[in-house]
Amino acid sequence: MTVSYSKQVATTSNAAPFLRLLLRWKGSIYKLLWKDFAVFAFLYYLFFFIYKLALSGITKILFENIANYCNEFSNLIPVAFVLGFYVSLVVSRFWEQFRSIPWPSRMALFVSALLQGNDTRGRLMRRSIMRYMSLAYVLTTSSISPPVKKRFPTLEHITKAGILLSNEQEVLEGLKTKFNTYFVPLIWAASIVARARKEGRIKDDFAVKTLIDEINEFRGKCGSLFSYDWVTVPLVYTQVVTIAVYTFFLSCLMGRQPIDVGGEEIREMYFPVFTFLQFLFYMGWLKVAETLLNPFGEDDDDFDINGLIDSNLQSSYLIVDDMHQEHPELIKDQYWDTVAIDLPYTQASQQYQKSEHHLGSAVSIKVPASQSQFVSGSVVKGSSMAKIPEEAEDGDNDSSKLLSLKSDRKTSGSVDERKTSRTDLTRSTSKLGSLRNLVSSSFQWMNRRGRRTEAEDVESGLAAVPEKNLLELKQKYQGKRRRTKDHIHDDMIFEMSDDESICSKHSTALIGGVSNEHLATKTSSEQQPKTSAGLTVGHSFQSSKAPSIVSESVKTEGNFGTMNSNEAQFVDELRDQLRELRQAIEAPKNCSAAKID
Repeated sequence: MTVSYSKQVATTSNAAPFLRLLLRWKGSIYKLLWKDFAVFAFLYYLFFFIYKLALSGITKILFENIANYCNEFSNLIPVAFVLGFYVSLVVSRFWEQFRSIPWPSRMALFVSALLQGNDTRGRLMRRSIMRYMSLAYVLTTSSISPPVKKRFPTLEHITKAGILLSNEQEVLEGLKTKFNTYFVPLIWAASIVARARKEGRIKDDFAVKTLIDEINEFRGKCGSLFSYDWVTVPLVYTQVVTIAVYTFFLSCLMGRQPIDVGGEEIREMYFPVFTFLQFLFYMGWLKVAETLLNPFGEDDDDFDINGLIDSNLQSSYLIVDDMHQEHPELIKDQYWDTVAIDLPYTQASQQYQKSEHHLGSAVSIKVPASQSQFVSGSVVKGSSMAKIPEEAEDGDNDSSKLLSLKSDRKTSGSVDERKTSRTDLTRSTSKLGSLRNLVSSSFQWMNRRGRRTEAEDVESGLAAVPEKNLLELKQKYQGKRRRTKDHIHDDMIFEMSDDESICSKHSTALIGGVSNEHLATKTSSEQQPKTSAGLTVGHSFQSSKAPSIVSESVKTEGNFGTMNSNEAQFVDELRDQLRELRQAIEAPKNCSAAKID
């Protein structure tokens, strides 16, 4: 029943089509408003004649005071504000409801293509599936649409129409539930799909899944329609908008009256043109929202659900039955031997023929020959990045971190001057975290300098490990295969000693961990700790104890081949950072009292 005028506005080269639309009656604003406008105009002129002919003296003055009051304060009613949001909400909801209407033609295409069999049983299965889809649609719309309910008031009427069979009617009537049962026919359709698979009429499980998904999508849209009917726009919102509009025009009945002031009439004359136009706009806006609030009713712009039921059932049967596995004879088309196709135009459409087509907005840009040559990559001007070995191209970010940390070390002051206060310990922990990332990335770069055995890694990186732990490590790594380039980063471990000066109760991983809850060491300037700490480069500690000393003896000579001056400088800077790491760990004292929040 929706009023369509797309044909009339297809061409807007002149105003004539839109002007003709103003003269249409069906679905027009005049049809919606003429009763309300008649009542408003009658009351307006009733008050006008009472004021002019029946009132005098004090009563006339009282009428004028009321009219002035209504005219002054009627603008305080936010009609445009509340009405604008309300209409916007209703129109968007109207369109969403239309998009939720299920269409069975997609399911019919899948059924025709996937459910094989030209015998009576195969045909019966295909027709039954589509009939159940249409039945679910009828049961849903008869619950929410008055026109459909008037057409099919009971299940018996649906049975007489041929959409429901008598045995199926008995099943629906025998269901012991007080809720809507629109989904039951879809269950029957899914059962037929499963039976067809067992009988081999559906070739594979993927086809079954496709059909079941379509049934679920159809059920979801039916449920959406039912939900839109169940949960509408909040009643309080509708009441607020309606009260605002009607009270505004009630005040206009008095406030827009042409009253006498000093023998002269003020405001509008005998025919209030702009008041009537304002009524047409605001009240028409409200009527549009009221019409679109439930598009399944009997208004001119409501959906033609009965027409959709007829067309869907007929098209479904046409697809799965008459057109099942049928197509015209395969014949070569007239453009078989060419791809240069030039479709003809009629004389009426010749004006739309184009000799050139859009190829893209940048196609016409011409690049001068002097600027069309490729250039090799160059270093960005103003960059202060130090040059690193070519072999370490992948380690650009690592060397940048190394140089930035070295610059920070020069301005941060002596490590020995740090105190064991909470602020200093926090700063030290933060810097150690940065050094951890540096050491991890630096060992990755050094690993690319050559292939090393695990025994060499132990000998070069664990020089300060006590003999009892060193023997255990050598036994652990002895006989291993030669390491790949990532193993140095993963397994370079400095075992922690059993030094009693380390406060194991309050310490956690300082470099490998994400945060440090406690840090405590017990050392003195007269006595150096005895052994090296348990540091895992790039990972967390293997022990819960805090580190005491980090070994400096990371050998670079003889293990990574011949290095040029830049590479040697890079390794020297790495050794400096490891030395600073050891000093930073040795610095905090009185570990039992030092805590990091």
